[in-house]
Amino acid sequence: MSSRTLPALGSSSAGSFRGRGLVLVEQVARRWGVLTAANRKTVCAEFSLDAAGHSA
Repeated sequence: MSSRTLPALGSSSAGSFRGRGLVLVEQVARRWGVLTAANRKTVCAEFSLDAAGHSA
């Protein structure tokens, strides 16, 4: 993936070793997005935690 292509949810086959990262982020994050700069991109995510610090 080039630095100009934004990450997007996709699908992967059972034997694939790629393509699951954003699916996992989508499942556990409250929301997520992508920040872009000159030649890089960063995926950021927001999570909900309870008082003990566990995922809510």
